[in-house]
Amino acid sequence: MGSILQPRVLAFQKKFFDCFLKGDTLSGILETPRVRLEIRDTIDKYTVRYENEWPIARTRYQKLYLDATTGKLNWINRPTGYGNL
Repeated sequence: MGSILQPRVLAFQKKFFDCFLKGDTLSGILETPRVRLEIRDTIDKYTVRYENEWPIARTRYQKLYLDATTGKLNWINRPTGYGNL
């Protein structure tokens, strides 16, 4: 089953809703980093990482191009003869 129903996730959700719906600022949720990432290897295997901003300040943006003939992403734009969209 997905991570949303795990007891630790439900406890986090309760803290969040208690703070923002009931005004309970003592739950510690306000000290929690603002961004929670789940870096997934599979649907059940993942690493949790916390960040303080979104987008992440150290992000390095790189263009990827979809090859319509193979359905794969490439680092280099290789026109397929159908024109550019």
